[in-house]
Amino acid sequence: MTIKNKSLLTFIIVMVMMVGLFLINTLKIEATVNYGLEQSQVLDDPNVVIRGTDTGGNNDTANAEALLEAATTSSSASWKNATNYYIVYPDAASAGSLQDGDTTSVTYEGVTVDAIVIIGNDFKAGSLVSAAKADTTIFLKSGNYVNLSKNAKGAFQLNFSNLSVIGVDGPGTVTIHSEKSGTLNWSIGIGGTNVLLQNLIFDGDNAGMANQSNSSGYYFLKILQNATNITFDNVTVQNIPSSGSGFYNVAINVIYAKNVLFNNVSLINLASKTGYSVIQVNNSSRAVYFNNLSLDNVKSGNSASGGSNYPFIKIEDGSTVTSELNQVSVYFTGDLTFANMDDQYKKIWIQNYKYDTVAFPSDVYRYAQLRNQNGSW
Repeated sequence: MTIKNKSLLTFIIVMVMMVGLFLINTLKIEATVNYGLEQSQVLDDPNVVIRGTDTGGNNDTANAEALLEAATTSSSASWKNATNYYIVYPDAASAGSLQDGDTTSVTYEGVTVDAIVIIGNDFKAGSLVSAAKADTTIFLKSGNYVNLSKNAKGAFQLNFSNLSVIGVDGPGTVTIHSEKSGTLNWSIGIGGTNVLLQNLIFDGDNAGMANQSNSSGYYFLKILQNATNITFDNVTVQNIPSSGSGFYNVAINVIYAKNVLFNNVSLINLASKTGYSVIQVNNSSRAVYFNNLSLDNVKSGNSASGGSNYPFIKIEDGSTVTSELNQVSVYFTGDLTFANMDDQYKKIWIQNYKYDTVAFPSDVYRYAQLRNQNGSW
C-alpha cells in the first residue's frame, strides 16, 4: 500500500512514536514506582518498589524476600541456642505429676532439651516472674496467662536479648492478657536483641488502652526504642475496640527499631482512636517486614462518636530527623487478607517521599496512590 498524502503519513508516524513512548513510560512505571510521580497509577508489575530519592539501589522485593528468609531462619535458630530453658504449665492440673522446679524433657521442632518446670499463669507471681532473662527460651503450655506488661517493675518482661517465648503446643493454644489499670490495658513492651514470640495470642479483653504516657499505655504491643531482630511468628492480636474508654488503642507500634519481622500475623476485632492506625511504623524504624498479614473486623481512626477513617497501617516520621528519613524501609511480602472490613480501612499510608524503600507485591497490594508531596491524611 502506498500513502500519497504526506500530511497523513507524517500524522501516522507521529502517532506511532507517541504510542511507543507511552508504552515505554508505562513499563518503566510498572517496574519501579518512584515518589516523583504526579498522579495515581495502577500497578500491575509482579514486584513493585516505592523508593525514596536517596536509595542505595539494592532495595527491591527480591532482596526483601531473601532478607525475610534469613530473618525467619535466624529466629528459628535463636531458641535452640539458649542457655536456660523453662516449660510453663498454667496450673497444677495441666502439669500432672510434675512439680514446680522439676526438670523435664521438651521436644519442639525436632529438638529435645531439658527444661525447668514452672507452674503458674501470672506473670507477676511465683517462679514465672524471674523466668524472663537473657539467653532464655520459655515454652508455654496451652492455656491463659495474665498480667504481662511493661509497667510492672520487677515482673516478667519481654526486654532481654536472646529471649524466646513459644506456645509449645502450636498456634492458637496460648492466650496472653496484659496487666490492667482498672479495666484498661497497660502496654506490653518488647525490646532487646534477638527476641522470638511464637504461637501466641495477645488479647485486649475488649478493653481500650490506659492513658499513662507513651511508655506504659497508648500502644498494646510496643516494640521499644533500639530493639533489634524482633520476630512475631504465628501471632494474633485481638479484642481492642475503640468504643468507650481508652487512649490511642494502637495494637502494634514500632518505634526506632530495626529488623522486625511480622510473619503470619492476624489482627482481629481492633479499632484505634481518631488520628491513629492499628499498626504504626515510625521514628526511623528500618527493615520492618510484614509477611502474610490477616485482618478481620479492623477499623482505624474511629471514635465512639464516629471519628474519621484512617488506613490500617501508617508509615510515618514521628520525631525522625531529616538525615534519617532515607534509612526507613518497610517490606510487604506474601498474602494480605481482609474479612468484615469496609474498603475505607484497606489502606496503607506512607507519609514521606524520602524514605529509602517501601516494597510490596502488586498482585496483593494492587493500587497505589502516589504524589510528589509528603502525605497528610
